[in-house]
Amino acid sequence: MRATRTLLVACAAVLAVVPLAAAQDVRIPATLAFSPRDYTPPVLTTPALTLSEAVRLTIMHSPALSLSLQDVQAAAGRYRETRGMFDASVVVGPTIQYLHTPIDPNFYRLEVAKRDAYKKLADQYIPLAAEFRQMASTLQTHTPACPEVFGSVSTNFMSFSPTKALANAGTGLLDDPDQQKFDDLGTPRNLTDPGLGSLSGLVSLMDLCSLGTGLSEVDEAANWYRALTQVSKIDFSGGYGVGGVLTSVSQLPKETLTTWAQLSDLIGTRAGLAYTRLGVAPTDQLQRQFTLSLRYLRPFRNGADLGANVQLQSTENSYKDKPFDPSFGGLAAPVRFPSKVSFSATVPLGKGRGAVSVTASELSTRWALEARREQVRYATTEEVFRTVLAYVNLAGAQSTVDLLEESAARQANLAKLTEQQVTAGDVPAMELNRVRARAAAVNTSLKNARATLVAARVGLAQSIGAGATVLDAMPRAADRLAVERLPVGAINDLVRIAIVRRNDLRALERVRRATAALDAGAHADLKRLFDVTVSGGLQNTYESPLFYFYPDEEQPIYSDFAPKTTHESPVRFYDARGYARSLTGRWEPFIQAQFKIDLPFGNNAARGRAAQTRADLQSRGIEMVELERSIRENVNTAAGALGITSAAIDRAEETVKYDADVLEGTMRRFEVGELTLFDTLRTEEQVTTDKLELIRLQQTYLGILVRLRFEMGDLVRTVGGTAAATEELVFEPAGIVIK
Repeated sequence: MRATRTLLVACAAVLAVVPLAAAQDVRIPATLAFSPRDYTPPVLTTPALTLSEAVRLTIMHSPALSLSLQDVQAAAGRYRETRGMFDASVVVGPTIQYLHTPIDPNFYRLEVAKRDAYKKLADQYIPLAAEFRQMASTLQTHTPACPEVFGSVSTNFMSFSPTKALANAGTGLLDDPDQQKFDDLGTPRNLTDPGLGSLSGLVSLMDLCSLGTGLSEVDEAANWYRALTQVSKIDFSGGYGVGGVLTSVSQLPKETLTTWAQLSDLIGTRAGLAYTRLGVAPTDQLQRQFTLSLRYLRPFRNGADLGANVQLQSTENSYKDKPFDPSFGGLAAPVRFPSKVSFSATVPLGKGRGAVSVTASELSTRWALEARREQVRYATTEEVFRTVLAYVNLAGAQSTVDLLEESAARQANLAKLTEQQVTAGDVPAMELNRVRARAAAVNTSLKNARATLVAARVGLAQSIGAGATVLDAMPRAADRLAVERLPVGAINDLVRIAIVRRNDLRALERVRRATAALDAGAHADLKRLFDVTVSGGLQNTYESPLFYFYPDEEQPIYSDFAPKTTHESPVRFYDARGYARSLTGRWEPFIQAQFKIDLPFGNNAARGRAAQTRADLQSRGIEMVELERSIRENVNTAAGALGITSAAIDRAEETVKYDADVLEGTMRRFEVGELTLFDTLRTEEQVTTDKLELIRLQQTYLGILVRLRFEMGDLVRTVGGTAAATEELVFEPAGIVIK
């Protein structure tokens, strides 16, 4: 025996006394009902469905609910996405860069001029050496051909370099060079001489081009020799004085010219070797760069963020088709390994310190997710409402068909009795046509009722999402409509409960909160932006030694110093030793402060967003007021109609109760011939009409009752608390159907 069920509406305002054969409640865990799923039409094992089974199938298989659950999933994804804006992130960014570009025009002219200078040195100093040797052999002095590249050299040859030679040759390339280009490549401004090297200890060349134009060294030596012969009798050196000097001085012109010949030959030979090594001037330049960065960023919901960055980098610049050795035409730019470790912090001082503006999207998507969850609950109630109405219509259609089938059977019985009476001659033959006409009318009504029944079965199949296409597989109602009626409580109590329980109203309220969050953020963005960023750390740059083919060009093979000076080996840009040397080098601190202030003129973009969000917020408020008004109106209408229909059912039930006795007596009296066929047909028709009206009123009443429970948010209730593990969806068929 089932216990008496009570439907609590407005503190026992609505009370239902449930029959002993009441239908079973539907209880589905919320985690199962609201889990995202694909749409799968339910498979009906038997066409006969109870209302509880129909509601369960609707909740688990309705395509509309499946779509609503996907909307919830999408809203959850958007909320998670906006929360992700405040996730800490670690970004590892290895970058490899390869650039092949034409050589910079300044560098190209420099390389061409360098080769021209070496060629001129070789072409002019080798013949000059031969001329000096001839002068030494004949001791005949004259002015030699002056080399063009030394037009105004005023220093000794030990400091000679191509840059000085070019500058003194009047090229003007390095008079005011673009220092930024040299700095970008890591190239020293005064390139070292790759060809001539250092000629230390040689005699001065200041008078090289003045021989014969004035008192040359050779002529001066000859005059000095004649002067000394006048005092040859004076000897202060004990045999090594004036005589020795005269002997030495006599060799001075020859030795001097021989020295000039050797020096000129050395200059020409080295210049020729340097010219050969350099080869043709390069036309293309290559840059290879590898960067490894490790960045950590942690944003906060108050608008501030902290960051840390570690960066290792290597850059290699070279000429295409040239070795790295500058003596052989390579670019004299060392491979650079800059390293940096930095930390930064950004603090917003404007826009309300940034918290409202920064968290607006997250708050909005959070409330939007809550709104979607309430909307799917409301959609569940809507689908169950449609299913219950379809089930009530189906049960009413089945009762109508059953009633008309009973009426058709009575009509067949009356036709049989009438035929017997016509045969006996008790009634005229025309009476048989009368009863046949009535039977035809009843059969027509029965066919219409069966068509309505088919439509009702199809409607229930659509409500529960079933995919049956054959009539026999369409669902049928296994429950009967309940005959007990619920007393209606105070309207004000019903309205208050409806305002509290309606999921669509709660969904709209959460949508309003989501819009309010965006509105607050948009109005915060109207304020001026003022961010302060402080960054600092340590940095270090290591430069690899230049590549040389011959070690003695970088350091001498022989050294008088012990121990010999050691040098680091040059490394390529991809060599780990370069990074290791950079990390172990000298780190220098740095710090930087940046202030960012925006001064928008008009600020129309922010003002436009603020106007839109404010309009949306006001629209949500209007919708809430309108929905509350509609709920009150619908509850009042349903409660009032429920009372009127209940009174009509009372009268119809009383009529049908008396009609049963009248119909039974009428049929007996017709059988014994005490009542005419016309009166019998009228009585049977009236009884059938009264019963059909009662069924119609019961359907109307239950439809209004279901509507009232729907408007109050009580059709599908959530019980078991707010914990996802214990929450359940409950549907109570009490007062709607009975077994």
